[in-house]
Amino acid sequence: MTYDTIKRVGTAVFVLGSSGATLFLAGKSDRENRRDVYEAQRRRLDENLIAPSNATFATIWPVLYFGLSGLAIHQALPSQKRNHRYRQARPWLLASFAFNALFGYYFSQNSQASRFRSSLITNANLHPVIKVHQALEIGGKRQPQPERLWQKFVGGYAGWLTVATIVRGGNLLIEYGYHPSSTKSVQWASIVLPATVLLGATVECRLKNPAYLLPFVTGFTG
Repeated sequence: MTYDTIKRVGTAVFVLGSSGATLFLAGKSDRENRRDVYEAQRRRLDENLIAPSNATFATIWPVLYFGLSGLAIHQALPSQKRNHRYRQARPWLLASFAFNALFGYYFSQNSQASRFRSSLITNANLHPVIKVHQALEIGGKRQPQPERLWQKFVGGYAGWLTVATIVRGGNLLIEYGYHPSSTKSVQWASIVLPATVLLGATVECRLKNPAYLLPFVTGFTG
C-alpha cells in the first residue's frame, strides 16, 4: 500500500469515525438533557427567538454527515488518485473533522463551560470548511458525478455552521445572564434574522453554491 493510498483511506476512516462518534454523543446528550434539564432552563433558552427547534438540527445533522462521508469515501477510491481537487481539500477536511470530533465531545458534556467550548469550536470549524469548499473549486468548472453531488453537502455544512454560530451565540448570552424582555427579544430577532438572511445571500454569491442556503431555509422553517 502506497503512502498516497494510506492518506486517502485514512482520511475516509477519520471522517467516518468523527461523524459517527459525534452523532452518538449528540444522541446521548439529548437523552440526558431530556431527563436532567429543568423546565426553567428550557424556558430561558426559548427566549432566543432566532433559535430553530431542536428537531431541525437533529434532522439536518445525519443528512450532512451522510454526504460528507460519501465525499470522504469517494476521494479514497483508486479512480480518484489523480484528482487534484481532493488532494488540495484533504488537509482541510481532516482539520474540519478534528474540530468536529472535539465539538462532539464537548457538546455531550452537560455543563455551561462545555457548551461555551463547543460554540467556540463551531466558530473555528467554519474556516477549514470554507477552505475545503475552495479547494474543491466549487462554483467553477462543472465537475463529474458523483463529485458534484458531494460538493453540495460541503456547501450545506458551511451554511449549517454559519447558522449554528449565530444561534448558539444567542443561547450563550442567555445562559450567561442576559434575559431580555419579550419586547426586547422581538426587537433583537427583527434585526438579527434579516441580517442573517443578508449574510447568507452575500456568502452564497461568493461561494456560488445554492446548497449553502439550505440550512438557512431549514432553520427559518424550524
